[in-house]
Amino acid sequence: MVRNMAVIVCMTRAHDRNFIYDRLIGVPDNSRNWCIASKYIFQGIKIYIYYIREGIATVVKAKGPPYKDYTIVNEWNDSLPEIYPIRVNTEPYLRSQNFIRLGVLQQLGIRRVDTNTIIVPYHLQSSLTPISDNDGNIIESRL
Repeated sequence: MVRNMAVIVCMTRAHDRNFIYDRLIGVPDNSRNWCIASKYIFQGIKIYIYYIREGIATVVKAKGPPYKDYTIVNEWNDSLPEIYPIRVNTEPYLRSQNFIRLGVLQQLGIRRVDTNTIIVPYHLQSSLTPISDNDGNIIESRL
């Protein structure tokens, strides 16, 4: 477990009906996502929600470690068979009217901690992007 970290997770606005991310996030089940989740997500860590095509405006805190659950979540039930079984129970931390888009994250020098590279579109499409707690604080200062 790595301390002093945060995570950006790429999600859709459509699946955030009723602010579900304030209580639960989920990502696709693959070895890369599970490795990042199990190494970087633990109780109290901040998770920055990056809404596709919009940016970051929501921050939640993990209520515990990640787990796998294959039950269907009604808010995620649309035309695609999406289950997102790697899950983390969350609680609200910050919700802003401002959005921080990818270009601003790059200007701010926000980096992946596992590769020490500035965030690029691929990182966000990969679902989970570990960042430093300090970079998280920089993001919050802009929200």
